[in-house]
Amino acid sequence: NKNKMDIANYSCVFNWETLTDLRHKSIRVLIILIHAHLYPSILILHCFKCVLLLYVLFMLMFRKKKFQN
Repeated sequence: NKNKMDIANYSCVFNWETLTDLRHKSIRVLIILIHAHLYPSILILHCFKCVLLLYVLFMLMFRKKKFQN
């Protein structure tokens, strides 16, 4: 019984850590986007927009898969 509780606690901590890690990554992407706005090159900005869009799409698909299971 105690073992099951330990596993549950570990999974909660792990999930929370991965969520905060994702949040940090998204903040980093936002900072990069803000910096890209400061540069004159439109191409760099376009690339970052594409990457961000793909990231958001991936996250949405990942969440849908999670809910289905």
